Amino acid sequence: MDWSRRALEMAGAVAPRGSRWRGPVADVPRHLFVPRWWSRASGDGPYWELHDGLADPERWLATAYSDQTLVTQVGGSHADHARPGERSKEPRPTSSSTLPSLVVRMLRHADVYDGADVLDVATGSGYSAALLSRSLGGSRVTSVDVDPYLVEVAAERLDGVGLRPAMLTADATGPLPGAYDRIVSMVSVWPIPPSWLTVLRPGGRLVTTLTNTSLIVPLGGRSPEGTGGEPVGESWGRSGGRVGRTSLVVCV
Repeated sequence: MDWSRRALEMAGAVAPRGSRWRGPVADVPRHLFVPRWWSRASGDGPYWELHDGLADPERWLATAYSDQTLVTQVGGSHADHARPGERSKEPRPTSSSTLPSLVVRMLRHADVYDGADVLDVATGSGYSAALLSRSLGGSRVTSVDVDPYLVEVAAERLDGVGLRPAMLTADATGPLPGAYDRIVSMVSVWPIPPSWLTVLRPGGRLVTTLTNTSLIVPLGGRSPEGTGGEPVGESWGRSGGRVGRTSLVVCV
C-alpha cells in the first residue's frame, strides 16, 4: 500500500514549514497503529460501528491519513478484539488515536529539543510515542498508560516500524519512575498530578489538557518550538473530540 504519499500530504497540512515534527509525521505509518477503529453511526439509535483496515485498504489509508481522531476503544471493547460487523452502544470512547494536528500542537508547545528526555502520558495507539521516538530516538522517550493491553500492542507496533521507546504500564496519576525534561499528556486531568511535578526536572516543561474548561491559559516561557514570546493554552472544538478543554503549558 502506498501510504507514504498520504503521510507526506498530512504532514504538510498539520505541521508548519520548518517544524521538527513535519518529518516524523511524514515518516510514521499511522495506519499501522490503527488497523481497526470505531466510528459513530445511526440507525436504531446511535451506536459505534467497527471498521477493519485490511477489509478495505483504501478506506483505511484515507482515514488514517486524514486529520481526525480515530476511536480505538469504546467502554471496555477495543476494536482489535471486536467481531467483524460488531456494533456497540457504549456511551463513550475510552481510547483513541488523537487527531494529528492536535498531537503536533501539543508537541510543539512542549518545545522538545535534541537530547531531551520525554514522558508521553497516555500511550493510546502509540502514535504520539512514535513521533517522539522518530524525532528524538527511542532511548529518550518513555510512554505510560494504565491499560496493559494498550501498552503491549503499542510496543509491538512501534517495534514493527523500528521504534523502541521505554513502555510502562502504570497509573500516571500516581508515583512514576525516572526524571524528564518534558512531559506531554494526551489525556485530560484536573488537578495536575503531583507526581508529574516530582519527575519534571528543573527548567522542564509540562503540556497537558485540562478537564472541563474552555479557558485559555498563558503560563510564561517560550512559544511553540522556541520561537519567542509566551506560550498560550489553546481551546479546540468538536473536530478533535475534546470540546471545552484547553492546552496548558507549565514551566518550572
